[in-house]
Amino acid sequence: MGVLTLARDERWDEYSVSGAYESLSQYVPPGIYPFGLTSGGESLCFDYREFPSQPRIALVTVEGDIHSIASSFADFMARLHD
Repeated sequence: MGVLTLARDERWDEYSVSGAYESLSQYVPPGIYPFGLTSGGESLCFDYREFPSQPRIALVTVEGDIHSIASSFADFMARLHD
């Protein structure tokens, strides 16, 4: 998993949160915000659509499909393993 950077550098724009959001926002509904990328180029996102106080974690595929993968960030972190 790759984490997106907060710094905006035109050489690495696709790896910045704002660059990833700009690319993704045209394909997904409002309330979905990327924070990381998989090795396959899919986006790991906070999904605020249903529960604004505790967003779910969603995987947005390169085709634009949205899959809920964890009920919270803590749940997502607990599921990570080598």
